[in-house]
Amino acid sequence: GWIFRTKSDFKTDFPLSEENKAWFLKFQEALKSQKINSVFAIIPTRGMAAATMLPDNDPLRQSYDSARARENYRAFLAGAQEAGIHFT
Repeated sequence: GWIFRTKSDFKTDFPLSEENKAWFLKFQEALKSQKINSVFAIIPTRGMAAATMLPDNDPLRQSYDSARARENYRAFLAGAQEAGIHFT
């Protein structure tokens, strides 16, 4: 079976604030100064990966917009990449 966390697994927005961008870049640069290359692996939510594991009549599945979540997730990764943050 699957266990879903309702608040985090079924979110559809993935904001990357200017403050968080700055922290990621600062951390990335700190590692780079120690000759460590970094790539942050941002794992898709269970909702994006396995929403179909919920019964069709489950309210979580019915109200979850997986296409919107995937689109916003991709935009989040693209925004990080544009800022110079190495997300994958």
